[in-house]
Amino acid sequence: MHRCLMISEIILNIANEIEVNYERNEPWNTLAKLARTCRVFSEPALNSLWRVQSSLEHLLRTMPEDLWWTDVDVLRPRRPIKPTDWSRFQTYASRIHHFICDELWDDSPSHECLQALVCAKPPNIVSFFPHLHSLGWSGLVKPSDEVFQGMPFFMSAATKKISFSLEGLRVTGLSLVQSMLYNFPELRHVDIQLPDTLAHTEADDALAELFSYGQHLCGVKVGGVLPQPIIKHLAGFQNLKRLEVELDDRSLPARLSGFHALEDLRVVSKTFRITSRLIPMLRSPLDTAFFITLGSVVKPQELANTFELMSLHCSHAHLRKLTVQTLLPLPQFPGAPMDHSVLQHLFVFSNLSHVELQVDAPTSFDNAAMREMASAWPQLAHLTLGTCGWFRKTLITPAGLIPLLCLPRLTTISICIDASAVDTASQHVAPQPPGGALRSLDLQFSIINDAGLMAVFLSKFAPNLEHIWSWTENATRPEVVSRELAQEYRSRWKEVARLVPLFAAVREEERGARASS
Repeated sequence: MHRCLMISEIILNIANEIEVNYERNEPWNTLAKLARTCRVFSEPALNSLWRVQSSLEHLLRTMPEDLWWTDVDVLRPRRPIKPTDWSRFQTYASRIHHFICDELWDDSPSHECLQALVCAKPPNIVSFFPHLHSLGWSGLVKPSDEVFQGMPFFMSAATKKISFSLEGLRVTGLSLVQSMLYNFPELRHVDIQLPDTLAHTEADDALAELFSYGQHLCGVKVGGVLPQPIIKHLAGFQNLKRLEVELDDRSLPARLSGFHALEDLRVVSKTFRITSRLIPMLRSPLDTAFFITLGSVVKPQELANTFELMSLHCSHAHLRKLTVQTLLPLPQFPGAPMDHSVLQHLFVFSNLSHVELQVDAPTSFDNAAMREMASAWPQLAHLTLGTCGWFRKTLITPAGLIPLLCLPRLTTISICIDASAVDTASQHVAPQPPGGALRSLDLQFSIINDAGLMAVFLSKFAPNLEHIWSWTENATRPEVVSRELAQEYRSRWKEVARLVPLFAAVREEERGARASS
């Protein structure tokens, strides 16, 4: 028998069910109206209304109107803050649990504004936000050393997660960074952005001192290259489950092991060779791996070596999500293709559900490779293979997709195929998968001749397909294929997208008629 809910619990659930959408005002208006309806609704509605904030402006506006004035989107104090100005501020500030990082769309407070708050703070207020769980500092204020000095007054024993930048910090601000984990030992997750303008020695010294008190940390994200001493610190953290770092050739010592609790690893580097040096150091049941390279064309052999090291040092049963991405400042014509030899080392990870290889390299897979993937990864829900298969003729035909389309959880595929001919034998290779899990199909730069035949094929093996994408306009290169031909392929795939639900509906009607007869 289920436990009956109290009226207060029902009302709280109603307030929580009103989804907050930051792009539209309807949920905010609904919660505000609910808060004014009657006393029993007021508290739950106000708690939900204020729970997550992306700006300080709304809270500061609860104080008397004559207290602030706006100077080019910056709030500045008009007069000193009096003790009587705080009542509404305290009422609503205690309801805020999260300040999320967002663009500075609203009026942001000046450092004079924050200094006025700190100087006039009543003695009974230890923290402005006693229940604040996460603080995205960079989204609240424009960075400066003076503003950063007010950040400790936003934090409390309830604060578990913080993100900030070292931009604009000088001696005082950096000293606050150094002592942050000492002063707030309840922190479990830190996200720090290192600016290019700050001297490396200053940033390194501040981070080294900061992480010397970080044994209790569960998550660390640092936007900027880390030196060896800090990597050694992080490797010894027994509770560190999530790590996102940028590495270069100097970051990793020759011999190091650790990261015993790591579940989520995200690495940014210039080459996969640098990333691969970190893999043998892991001693943890890794669940998620996200590797990004910046500024250089991918070398498939380096990627293959990285995957081979993963097969040797990572738990085969635990890895579920793998994303590889290459980011180039300008489009470049890629070199060697990515083929079966690159992926073969990943087939030992039988519980992979998300495989995303967004690499700027041509793919050279065939139907046999698709069958092997489907067999090796039965839990697969998302598959992305390359981003530019059009640089080289793909060997995957529509029939090659069938083993993937029969996977019960695969909802998203991004792949390049050769649909110049729809294999007639493919109609009889396998029975239609029950339910048809696939919802989204990105065909990248796949060629196609007969839209009707392809639609018949997909309506059989992917009857619930909702979206088909192909031939992105801003990514097509005229030196590889003419704009006219690219537009023709794009139009044919749009016709496929239009026909698939129609053909699928006809098939469903035919099945119903056969069942009734």
